Amino acid sequence: MKKLTMKQIAISFGERIGQDVEPSRLILRGNWLFHKSPYLTNSQIDCYWAKNAQYDSGCISMEPWDGIDIDKSPFTPHNEQIVFETLKKLDKAYERYIESIGGEL
Repeated sequence: MKKLTMKQIAISFGERIGQDVEPSRLILRGNWLFHKSPYLTNSQIDCYWAKNAQYDSGCISMEPWDGIDIDKSPFTPHNEQIVFETLKKLDKAYERYIESIGGEL
């Protein structure tokens, strides 16, 4: 799988959610794509499952898995430990959900 640029990811992601998305409003960390939507408050960030930050998921449309405060996201500088904890929580919750529906990650 080829690695996509943030511009390519923004285009692909925007097509999936039906919005124009600026690359600067996206950050990939771990298994998650964080989106700072212009339609939400500046303190709320949407989190989308993007396994291993490989974004070519094959989905036609997407909905956020969760929303978090900006201070727990990679959009806030110098908070690596907080982001690490956020990623662990998101991974664990998503894993539990997938197991509950009999799926595999």
